[in-house]
Amino acid sequence: MGARVCIGKRMAEIEMITVIGVMCKEFRMSHVSQEGEGWDEMVERVLKGSEELNLRPPKFGLKLDKRV
Repeated sequence: MGARVCIGKRMAEIEMITVIGVMCKEFRMSHVSQEGEGWDEMVERVLKGSEELNLRPPKFGLKLDKRV
């Protein structure tokens, strides 16, 4: 923050948005359920965060299928 902020910060933010947009365009994303887990259980597990320095979601599987 302030006068000594990284001069490449805005460029990095733009690149992150671009990468996420391209991934959404090129891939179909779906969650990976755990053994015997239904939709409601998966939603509860993914939305349950852990408070450390900030609220952080737990690790979860994400499946990417190339769009045709």
